[in-house]
Amino acid sequence: IKDNVNARGAELVEMLGALKREHSLVAEVRSIGLLAAIDLKKSATDERPLVPYRATGEDLLPATRLQTLLKQAGVSTVVRYGTILIAPPLTINQAELKQGMMGVSQAIGQL
Repeated sequence: IKDNVNARGAELVEMLGALKREHSLVAEVRSIGLLAAIDLKKSATDERPLVPYRATGEDLLPATRLQTLLKQAGVSTVVRYGTILIAPPLTINQAELKQGMMGVSQAIGQL
């Protein structure tokens, strides 16, 4: 399992970098092994977080919409305010990881 995590983790780093280059809403990406976070901002010109920390009510609507878009894209993950948290199974294969990250990209593109 450790070898798989190392291999997929390296691939995830590359995919996260590509995601940041492709989408202007991606403010920051970070990962360790197969645990990753993608922070989103309001727009290409507005660096504020997509959803402010500790937001309530209508301020949470972008996160709710993002969670729905991810689910529609076949990605089961958690959205916490303006951050997508990624934690796939440690046994994920390359094709599954690529498919999941394509779903993340699709969801971000629809925001």
